[in-house]
Amino acid sequence: MRAVVLMGVAEAPVAVMVAAMLLMLPVATELVAASKTIYAEWRRLIGATCGRWCWHLATAFRYDRGPTHR
Repeated sequence: MRAVVLMGVAEAPVAVMVAAMLLMLPVATELVAASKTIYAEWRRLIGATCGRWCWHLATAFRYDRGPTHR
């Protein structure tokens, strides 16, 4: 009888942890979705910025006419 009581006491924290994990599952999925969106936005922003700067650097200095911005 004593072993059954001790086993029940030992399993209580596990049940609490499992319940807490199940309660946090929707929050975790929202965080994953938000992080994917943020990552995609950063990639778009960095890609646009780097692409724009590369284009400016490529077109600003032409060897036949010198710098095109005056």
